Amino acid sequence: MNPLFSYLISTNGIVRVCFVALAVLAGAPRGLGAAAEPVFPAQEWTVATPAQQEMDGNRLVALDAKIGGRGVVVRNGYLVHSWGTLQRRGDWYSASNPLLSTLLFFAIEEGRLDGVRHLVADFYWDFDSKDRGISFWHLANMTSGYSRPEPAGTAFGFNQYGIQLLQMSLFDRVFNAPPVAVLLQRDRLGPLQFQDRPVFRERTNTLLASVRDFARIAWFWCQKGKWGERQLLPKHYFEEYCRPQVSDEIALTADVEANDYLHIGNYRNESDYFGDSGPGVYGFHWWFNAQKGQGREGLVWPDAPEDTMLSVGIRGNVAVIIPSLNLVLVSAFSDWGSFAPDDPDSHFNEFLGELVGAVQ
Repeated sequence: MNPLFSYLISTNGIVRVCFVALAVLAGAPRGLGAAAEPVFPAQEWTVATPAQQEMDGNRLVALDAKIGGRGVVVRNGYLVHSWGTLQRRGDWYSASNPLLSTLLFFAIEEGRLDGVRHLVADFYWDFDSKDRGISFWHLANMTSGYSRPEPAGTAFGFNQYGIQLLQMSLFDRVFNAPPVAVLLQRDRLGPLQFQDRPVFRERTNTLLASVRDFARIAWFWCQKGKWGERQLLPKHYFEEYCRPQVSDEIALTADVEANDYLHIGNYRNESDYFGDSGPGVYGFHWWFNAQKGQGREGLVWPDAPEDTMLSVGIRGNVAVIIPSLNLVLVSAFSDWGSFAPDDPDSHFNEFLGELVGAVQ
């Protein structure tokens, strides 16, 4: 035996350190923050135990008991934990808004729009003079000013009339097709093979989907537009827009009643809620774990990684994506408490911290 090798064997721990170092250099999984190569579901999710994907099953059980409702946790593309009736379809309300951003990107790729700054007025809306500068970017970032007193780009307001204007523009005028047909087209999100076939509510066109189907949309975003061997949307959309778009210095919309002069309507009859939370942390219908703006310090959710992103709707509809951990949590009709990004003691921060803590 080589004398040097004999020396290493006799030296406590040295050989093990060497082998670990070689494994790291060879690309072996390295635990927290370096998840395994992702997989993608076919018609059904592939199920794995939490332990198989380096998660603590007991902590996930404790977490779902707090969240309630129904939900799934996906790690590396495997369904590792679930609770409630997975196949039940429900309305995702504002949590489904990122789907509109997804379809906006497809519209650009298909040449239907020149880019995110394309003017909405080009699609035959009879805007008043204040609103003629509204772009798809403004609608996707809650700064359109439609139904509000401010011109586009000058104030933030979480605006359901703006969301309705966006979805009507996309489905009725840009794609000119029923929402389900737009969604399931084979070169858009058809390859996701939704297990419980989503539908859309007739009047508002809000998404009705199961948690295990909505998790496919979240996993698509987590993988930057890739599904299986196909890059359905170019990565640059996710690299450019998976971060806050709304300046932390933008004004908040005025506290006045909505002026829906196009008679678009919406399911809440509101045009300003979550109003003081978006500047500096919102973009393309996601809430990002960014540094708080307007002179405040620290992350929005300090117990979660910086790349954490959420979509949030009423009635406890929430999708969580943590790309650095290849981790997704989706829950519906659950109890996350009040949406308070400025409060480290909120259930949102607590639950995100417990989710991350379940990763071993």
